[in-house]
Amino acid sequence: MHRQSKHYDIKIDAFLGNAEKLLLRNKPVFALELHDLLIHLCVHLDKHFRGGHVQFTSFNDIVNLLEKFRNEIDWTLLAQRSAYHACEQTVFKFLVLIHKFYNAALPKAILSKYGALLSKDDEDLFIEYLNGVFVQQYHVDFHWQNIRRIKGLAGKMHYMLDLIFPPRKFMLQKYGIQQPAFFWLWYPYRYYVGLKGLCKLLAGRVAN
Repeated sequence: MHRQSKHYDIKIDAFLGNAEKLLLRNKPVFALELHDLLIHLCVHLDKHFRGGHVQFTSFNDIVNLLEKFRNEIDWTLLAQRSAYHACEQTVFKFLVLIHKFYNAALPKAILSKYGALLSKDDEDLFIEYLNGVFVQQYHVDFHWQNIRRIKGLAGKMHYMLDLIFPPRKFMLQKYGIQQPAFFWLWYPYRYYVGLKGLCKLLAGRVAN
């Protein structure tokens, strides 16, 4: 769902352990437990929010959960699980943002504790998205922000290595490679796209 190099640490086994069994068209299926679902939606939204590929349905999904299950959400449990997955700030930042722009109900105690997580930069970026500005098409700024978030040189180097030489499984999925044995041939294309994005980012900053 989310690669290990991100600044949060989603533990899939914990999600699976909490999953609830449901019937869908008379067939048993598993669904994420409510609090895990909120965490997943916020973390997934974070990736696209910072990467410049926002779909507003992601916000709508969270709003609908907050409205429909407002009396069932255990905010203490949500905070504990978010902290366990190292994404407490990410989760509650987006909940505060959604409260501000979608008028979704949040307890006063939550707003008091986490309200400061929503920065002016995040608000401005959200407004830009509302105005149809989707400038980060090459993920360069997204990765740069990730590197800045990671603490320690070793962690930054690990992220860079994973970014420059992603594993075979990632390459096959990312580029839809039909001949797995030749996945390495797509590395030059990846570097070309990255350099193109870097040039556009630098050109934009010089112009500003």
